[in-house]
Amino acid sequence: MDQNQYQSYINYLQNETLLPPTSEFGDNPLLPPTSDSHPSYPFYHMYPPPPPTTGNHPSYPFYHMYPPPPPTNTIESSIGLDNITLEVDEENEVGGSFAYLRVELGDFVAFIAAGNILLEYVISGAAVARSWTSYFATLCGKHPDDFRIIVHRMNPNYGHLDPMSIGVLIAITILAVYSTKGSSIFNFIASIFHLLVIAFIIIAGLTKANVHNYAPFDPFGVRGIFKASAVLFFAYVGFDAVSTMAEETKNPGRDIPIGLVGSMVITTFAYCLLAVTLCLMQHYTDIDKDAPYSVAFSAVGMDWAKYIVAIGALKGMTTVLLVSAVGQARYLTHIARTHMMPPWFAHVDERTGTPVNATISMLAATAVISFFTDLQILSNLLSISTLFIFMLVALALLVRRYYSSGVTTKENQVRLIVCLVLIVGSSCGISGYWANSDGYVGYTVCVPLWILGTGGLWLCVPQAKKPKLWGVPLVPWLPSLSIAINIFLLGSIDRDSFIRFGAWTGFLLVYYALLGLHASYDTAKEFESQKSSVHVEKQWNEVEEGEKGEVPKSYLMLDLDYQHQTFLLKRDSFCFKCIIVPFPLNCLINHINDRHHSLEQQKVQPLLHDI
Repeated sequence: MDQNQYQSYINYLQNETLLPPTSEFGDNPLLPPTSDSHPSYPFYHMYPPPPPTTGNHPSYPFYHMYPPPPPTNTIESSIGLDNITLEVDEENEVGGSFAYLRVELGDFVAFIAAGNILLEYVISGAAVARSWTSYFATLCGKHPDDFRIIVHRMNPNYGHLDPMSIGVLIAITILAVYSTKGSSIFNFIASIFHLLVIAFIIIAGLTKANVHNYAPFDPFGVRGIFKASAVLFFAYVGFDAVSTMAEETKNPGRDIPIGLVGSMVITTFAYCLLAVTLCLMQHYTDIDKDAPYSVAFSAVGMDWAKYIVAIGALKGMTTVLLVSAVGQARYLTHIARTHMMPPWFAHVDERTGTPVNATISMLAATAVISFFTDLQILSNLLSISTLFIFMLVALALLVRRYYSSGVTTKENQVRLIVCLVLIVGSSCGISGYWANSDGYVGYTVCVPLWILGTGGLWLCVPQAKKPKLWGVPLVPWLPSLSIAINIFLLGSIDRDSFIRFGAWTGFLLVYYALLGLHASYDTAKEFESQKSSVHVEKQWNEVEEGEKGEVPKSYLMLDLDYQHQTFLLKRDSFCFKCIIVPFPLNCLINHINDRHHSLEQQKVQPLLHDI
């Protein structure tokens, strides 16, 4: 900062430019003037002299707050599905990708991402709840849609009402609100059973394999593969929910990355085996969209197996809903702690130790969506939200590695910005050209630009930070490739889904501008005040203990007002109101000694005086 602009630390916090500093303390504007006249500080209001207190230390609550990290998820694709979330977990803090984006790209980007993360959880929960109804119907020997109420006068995408999904979500809410420990025990038991069912599906299904079902192998061409890949992200939603549990993990720096990588490897392997098995059992044109495995076993003459599959699917989906309920509630709790969302959502019940308000609110929203909305709409909208967040986290990783306040030079900052613009711009160009053209000329322009941006970052901008424990390899190539792939897959999703995504993002912008921005700013100011108060308290204790000078026995700290950035010191019958400043407190004590002596000589009335 340019220190000559500021008269005090609070002026620096508020970015207020006041009068130039006095000459007695040289060029340091953070030290107080010694003039007997009142300085030009923005003192908020005057306090009456406080009543006398006993003892050396008043009983005021000093809040223990740590300063935020300096301003500076996972790429769930085929090139590094969990590496970025490994770096997120260096923070060892609940909040997952939201916390990471907030540190690296600021509150605004983090809030937009947070809104899409919450949307992602709501949509995925709604989709799973609707699938739960379909599999329960097959378990009862019914058609997957038989337990839904079909309203023909409504839009087909919203007219298949699903009351059973609401009942399932109510049960999940009760279990999630009860306790995290109870949820974990249920998840463990359900997961063991689910793994056994998966093994049964693969082994029993492969006994009915027919290689002719794989013909044609590529019925929709390359474009069809990428369109399916975009929707496939639906299956990878929720893996960074593991990182939201950092607050409740004994050793998050080690356990959460292991959990992320382990769950991703196991699940990806299982997905591939299950997909191969299904396509070998039944031709792709005959696969049921609501309950594919149950219908497939019936089609190959193993009607009895559909009940085992249905039970396993119900167990698995119940587990997914419960994990989602726990993860999304903790996301909302963390966001509410920043006051970007109402702090009511951050309430944690003392008896259960769970965020009750956040859990109930999120699952209520999930229930409303699941009651009305078709699975196809949910999957496309969910994929947009997921890809958008992955792209932001990959971008934040590059910012984290190549920018550090006070370390990165202006020249390197400009280079970093230019390279990031080239990477994102060329990726958008590739995606747009893919979506609207069958040619190749556009790629001859955009691909070299992407290589230029990534190579320029690699060769011309030195890394400002390196991870202490876990880290993404091949930086900047891997994160840059993630940005390109995520944006490329976004170009494969239909226009109507982008309209819905745009409407949701527009709502987030309006909310942030009218409410979230102001609330989070006020919270940040209070946080800075608390941080400064801890600084003063620590230095006062050091001075009293003789570590940094000695305070006359007649001194007594009466009050520390962190809200107004002031504290009161009493010596004899004089009270001094001092503004909180970030320089050694013994300097201030020496200054007060001089001021006290001057006031006594002038026989000034011993009331409250500003310092």
